[in-house]
Amino acid sequence: MNTTLRNHPPRRQQGVSTLLIAMLLLAILTIITLFAARYGVNEQRTSGNEYRYKMAFHAAETGLHQSLEYVKLNTMTMLSTATGGWLDPVAMQWQPCSTSTTMDPDPCLAGPSNQRAGMYRYVGGTNGVLPVSDAIPADALDTIGEFDAGYESYATLCRLDMTIPESPQCALTPTTDSGEFYITVVSRGTIENENAVATVKQSFGTFHLLGRSPDAPLIAAGTSIGLGNAEIVPNPDAGGPGIPISIWSAGDAQISAMGSFETCHLGEWLNNYGTPAPSSQDVLNGICASCSCSGVSLDYGMLSGHKGGDKYEGEDIIDIDSNSSDATPKVMDAQNFPSDLFAYTFGVSRDNAVEYLTQYATQINSCAALDGTSSGLYWVTGADASCSLPDIVGSLTGPVVLVSDVPVSGSGNKKQFFGVIFVRETAGTDAFTLNGGQIYGSVVLEGGGQLHGSPSIVYNKAVLANIRNSPGFVRYGPIPGSWSDSLQ
Repeated sequence: MNTTLRNHPPRRQQGVSTLLIAMLLLAILTIITLFAARYGVNEQRTSGNEYRYKMAFHAAETGLHQSLEYVKLNTMTMLSTATGGWLDPVAMQWQPCSTSTTMDPDPCLAGPSNQRAGMYRYVGGTNGVLPVSDAIPADALDTIGEFDAGYESYATLCRLDMTIPESPQCALTPTTDSGEFYITVVSRGTIENENAVATVKQSFGTFHLLGRSPDAPLIAAGTSIGLGNAEIVPNPDAGGPGIPISIWSAGDAQISAMGSFETCHLGEWLNNYGTPAPSSQDVLNGICASCSCSGVSLDYGMLSGHKGGDKYEGEDIIDIDSNSSDATPKVMDAQNFPSDLFAYTFGVSRDNAVEYLTQYATQINSCAALDGTSSGLYWVTGADASCSLPDIVGSLTGPVVLVSDVPVSGSGNKKQFFGVIFVRETAGTDAFTLNGGQIYGSVVLEGGGQLHGSPSIVYNKAVLANIRNSPGFVRYGPIPGSWSDSLQ
């Protein structure tokens, strides 16, 4: 019997390799666990820091808005050089930014570097902090959520020198001071005992409700405008120095053979008076209840109009009639008439007119609410609105800008309106009827329109300038693009 011998290798110790693999897996799991725990802690810290920053940011934003209200309440004091004013030379509360300071933060760093030499920083309060809580205690900030929160706000002042209107500059003492300015508020929000700080800034400036003074005493859109028996005294320099314009129209300004329409210069209008005669001060102001163009002739003072059987359309009437007018001479059609008269007058598109008027105008249902003490921007609107002008509306120093959704009318030679009448296209074609009386300023008809009666529309530069300068037409608003969440 054959016997086969086999050699068997020694058994490997498989338990050792299994143990090594288990230890390796355990090490990997431990590392992953530690990493996840550390990541979770970091994530929690980051979330906590972000949450605290958001709370500080909300505090800073609150300070920004409350500081604007404080500025609104104290504007006259902030800009006054009288005793107690912030610009009082004896007790200045504004310090030129060119003066070194230890303030932290220094609000001057928030202004444009090329304007800082003409700017001020506020230094009147403790450490230059605006005393906002003294004026608005009811809105004082104490807590946000579970955190004790607060803010401190600082300010700079730029008084605009308008010597070059296209390029206004900050100036400590403006050469041409129009009263325009802007204030930059820097608000720093903090969360107590949490080392959380956020800073925001924004500039707030003055702006005028009337975007520009109308260039002519009568401006009308629409295909045609009837002039009736109106008298118009032009803007003497609307077309350039010494080039008068009485009417600027997108359509044909129709001089009727049945009417007695006339335009004449202010001097001729003032010299042709009845009873009562204007006083010397009235003449200086360009105001007269009995003056008229009717006594002037084509060769002596009359610019355009209807005399006898002749209709004369002078160069003071800028309209569009494609030379089809039967008046002489033939004048070139108007060029570049504004496509949006509301934007031309107020600087806001007609698409946003309702929103603009709702925010800034005093809404009235009837013009009977107006009188000689009225001043500012008024809007006649509503389902039952009407506008029959009272005897006197506004004044030379306190004019009115009247925006009407309905036709404007009035009767009486003693009527006087100081300011601008803007009749919206919703008023229809019979937009303006005034039997006698004077409008000192300008009439703007957004739609087509007819002038009925015998109004005198006198372009008065003083009235229009006072619209620009009167506090009733000045508002505060944020300067677009000025908000930032950093100091510089």
